[in-house]
Amino acid sequence: MEFILISALSMRVLMDVCFKLSVQNVQFESARGAWNSFKQVVFNWAFLVAVTTAGLNFLLWMMVLSHYDLSFAYPLFGVCFALIMISGKLFFGETLDRYKMVGIGFILLSSLVLVIG
Repeated sequence: MEFILISALSMRVLMDVCFKLSVQNVQFESARGAWNSFKQVVFNWAFLVAVTTAGLNFLLWMMVLSHYDLSFAYPLFGVCFALIMISGKLFFGETLDRYKMVGIGFILLSSLVLVIG
């Protein structure tokens, strides 16, 4: 069952990275141009991967919740936030200042405490 949990967490990170990829070069600046921007996003390969991944993530998450207590599974989901911030740095050149790094450290430490305890 650990494999399912890790897969669900990984799918969540992949989903968010693909959603970011799908809107990376699209501007949502006005209500009038929103439809054209939306069409650009929907027909982007990364959007299709993100939506597919979201469906898989939903199924995996339901499996996780059927085997683990919500009080265990959901806080462990915080690891995704740390991995998404790291992915932002690696794939999109986003900044990771020392405050974000400390936050990532706290997230990972709290997840470790949760798993050990």
